[in-house]
Amino acid sequence: MNKARDAFIHEMPTLLQQCNDLALGKFYHLTMDFVGDYATGYQLGGPIYLVLDNSIIQDFKHKESDPKRALRAHAYTAFCRFVTGWSDRKTHIAVSPVAVYEHLGRRAAPTGGAAWAAMSELHRLLYPTKMSCHSIRFSSPDELVAALRDIEFDAEFLTQYAKTIDTSDWKLDLKTPFGVKIPISIADAAIPNQLPLKYFDPWYVKFTFTSRIEQLIMEQSKDNPDAQPIGSGELTKELSDLNEFKRGVLTGLGDIDLLQICDVSRQYKQQTDYVLLGQTFDRGLNRVLRLRHVFHEARSMEGGHPNVGEQASEMVRFMFSNPFAKQDERLAIITPRIIDFIDAMTEACLQVQARR
Repeated sequence: MNKARDAFIHEMPTLLQQCNDLALGKFYHLTMDFVGDYATGYQLGGPIYLVLDNSIIQDFKHKESDPKRALRAHAYTAFCRFVTGWSDRKTHIAVSPVAVYEHLGRRAAPTGGAAWAAMSELHRLLYPTKMSCHSIRFSSPDELVAALRDIEFDAEFLTQYAKTIDTSDWKLDLKTPFGVKIPISIADAAIPNQLPLKYFDPWYVKFTFTSRIEQLIMEQSKDNPDAQPIGSGELTKELSDLNEFKRGVLTGLGDIDLLQICDVSRQYKQQTDYVLLGQTFDRGLNRVLRLRHVFHEARSMEGGHPNVGEQASEMVRFMFSNPFAKQDERLAIITPRIIDFIDAMTEACLQVQARR
């Protein structure tokens, strides 16, 4: 780590020489946000893949002409130096077909050559990270072309579907003889489980659009004082804000893609032998990813089961155990490395100030 530390302290002041104290503070916090998310993902085992949101790619693409984008690109570069210089875990940058689709201006590539040229351009833009770049859900030009066509099909369908949702009347009388109807239940019933999608996971699309409908119900049905709508929580509120229309086009497809790929809660449950971590500067998407960045364990007893005694014993053992011992051990490994990196970050920022 000493060589990495020295190289980092030497490199960063050059990148940040135009930054005032306010910009330095933002750089520091942006970088450490990624480091904190990495530490949480580090608690799972296996190599780590940093799946990029288009916002990061665009920051690298336009950093020469936009100081705000440059600052964000430098922050992500600094985070990548932490990964390569302080972490002992194999870690790679990863790009999904949706990232390529958005990089192409939300259109499919006509040929494998055009698709691969786009990937080559992404590799060039991300070269400053000095990290290997992998692909997710495609491994050849033909597979990428097919995925881009599927995404384009889904984009057209979801745009029309979202318009139908937004123009529908969701003002409802939520009152019942024994309380109020729950908006999320109504929203869930309004969307079929199997939407006609080719690329996107129907479950995550329904998850997102159900949240959209819930918020519409709550907004349009709030005037009845005897049946005030009850929201299902912070996650659905954040999810509902991911997709919006700009110039008639539904944005946020990349958000759904990052969620369906990088849902840490699902990865923990499935016990994958690798980690897919979503990377974004978008605050709303980042909050959604963090709310799904949870580990959950539970035990139960089944009354009348022939092994109910064993089930009871297992539940007692579980109650007095630490089911997240492995996660705690991994966190104990990365924590002192983060502390050392924080010290290097502080020294680099102080040198920037000293050179003014």
